[in-house]
Amino acid sequence: MNILPLWRDLLSGQLDFRGVLDHFSCGPRLTYLTVDTTGVCDLTCPGMCYYHPDISLRRTPVAEEALQAAIAAAYTELGMTTLVFAGKEPLQNASRLSRLARFAGELAGRDISTGLVTNGRGIAKHWSELAALAHNGSLTFLDISIDSGIAAQHDAIRGVPGTFEKAFAALERCGGEWPQVRVGTASVLREDNAEGIRELLRRAVPFNRHFFVTPVQPPPFTATPALRWTHIRDFLRALLHLLETDLCGAGLEVMISLLGLYLWDAEAEGFFQWDELREDTQG
Repeated sequence: MNILPLWRDLLSGQLDFRGVLDHFSCGPRLTYLTVDTTGVCDLTCPGMCYYHPDISLRRTPVAEEALQAAIAAAYTELGMTTLVFAGKEPLQNASRLSRLARFAGELAGRDISTGLVTNGRGIAKHWSELAALAHNGSLTFLDISIDSGIAAQHDAIRGVPGTFEKAFAALERCGGEWPQVRVGTASVLREDNAEGIRELLRRAVPFNRHFFVTPVQPPPFTATPALRWTHIRDFLRALLHLLETDLCGAGLEVMISLLGLYLWDAEAEGFFQWDELREDTQG
């Protein structure tokens, strides 16, 4: 989208707001699309689920043809380059997920990055279907949601015993058998699991190189508070220390999502400088 040069030119006077408007009026763009293939989940995740509890999970789902039409339009008309299948838990309707992934993979050019975000519990059950998608190029990245490397803590966060064991085993198997797929973990940083996320890095480093962490973003219908910056700051400092000591040279990619004023706080604390910001295809 080349947003940063726009702000630079606006600040220097080389561009006015009319020029900014003209830039965004040149055509519709939607490079990144997330599709919820089902509203059903096999976990509870107290205080974290983004689905409103009053929404019926058993109502008639969106027609598959409508989802295909949306994917095709996003690709052909809006320049979509990344497609993500999410939940609630997409493997609760694995057959629909598989058909949609194959449909996306067969679009002209096959230059779409297609991914899956899952809690990992159903990967072993649907292994053959997922492996076929991985091997034919219809699945290019996979994020398994694991919120702690401490099994009991992850299970408590997710609300179902045994979830960590299944998710961690799936992570190891996918990482070992699908070299063509970028396999990683997605974790939510909460008030109670900072050490658990660091333990996840320690335990998964033999077979996982990609970790994504985002501070909890409470749904508006829960009483879960947003994280204090000081908690995020302390987590970042401890994480950097871990990467510089015990995990130094492990070749890990650890991405942290900082939104809103957290970015200002992080810059003020010296984690980065504003002139270090760079853009990719997502912004």
